[in-house]
Amino acid sequence: MIDSNSVQEYYIPIKNGQFSDKIHFYNGEGKYSVHVMLPATDRENYYYDLSTFEVVNVNPIKQRDLTYTPFAQEAQLTLDTIKSGFMSGKELITVGGTIKEQTSSKNIMIEVKKDSNQWKHEISIKNGKFSYEVPLFYGKGIHQINVLVPDQQRENYYQYGTTLFVDNQSDRTMKPIEYYRTYEERGITLNTPQFGGDQAKLTYHIKGQIDPNAKFAKETTHIYVKTKKGNDEALDIIPVKHFNFDDSIYLRFGPGEYEVSINVPEIKEEKSNYFRYFSVASFSVENMANEDKRDLLPSRGIPSDDPKIINLSQFHNCSF
Repeated sequence: MIDSNSVQEYYIPIKNGQFSDKIHFYNGEGKYSVHVMLPATDRENYYYDLSTFEVVNVNPIKQRDLTYTPFAQEAQLTLDTIKSGFMSGKELITVGGTIKEQTSSKNIMIEVKKDSNQWKHEISIKNGKFSYEVPLFYGKGIHQINVLVPDQQRENYYQYGTTLFVDNQSDRTMKPIEYYRTYEERGITLNTPQFGGDQAKLTYHIKGQIDPNAKFAKETTHIYVKTKKGNDEALDIIPVKHFNFDDSIYLRFGPGEYEVSINVPEIKEEKSNYFRYFSVASFSVENMANEDKRDLLPSRGIPSDDPKIINLSQFHNCSF
């Protein structure tokens, strides 16, 4: 369970010189030390002890409240999908809610921790709302999830908004997706996959969308997906329709682990005789199919599922 030495902080608004709130003892029965602190008038974000006392809780029920920092309260952060600061989950947990629209940032940040492992990812805010399936990457046990809100004084900085703990019931260990700067710059949101290290048989599903207001969004008509296994590489093209992409790629080089990168094309005002693309995200996937079909499956420049090629093949087979 949660470390009995951990601390839970409550930030209670003062109205007309008075404050009041109800707190729960997050680790069940036992002795708790309670510190009541007042904000300093001479130092920013600093608190002085007002009173300290101990409480012996005789109730064995463990109930951790979901609390919000002053930064979260100022940003009007509310998690609609989370009702408790401690809960059970399995592999994924939905973190969603509302926040006041910010001029400095269109994102919040999610941070996942377990032991020495840590992962961060920015989540888009749309019309004051956000939602994300957060992977519990690090197997069975307690994962700490921090939700950070934009710092209103500094661009591209975040402040802690709230913290929750999720007891993952699954033994499965997942690998985080690596996101690059271009992911944010080009307004990409990758819905599928949500984590790396997944398993598939021959094909793998890629799905996401592009923010219509992002740079070069209208000009981005295709997503390029590169798969690599050892020295073998392939490039698949997924069309973008109405700022959405949704298709499957082939894992054509037989069983084993593949490195997959999602890429967007370079957009230039003038035509040129060379083509470049930029990575927005990368992850690994394991192909469980035994067949090596590199010479049989459709590929860029060799669409073997094209009717003309199929008819030509049938013609030659009939001539023998």
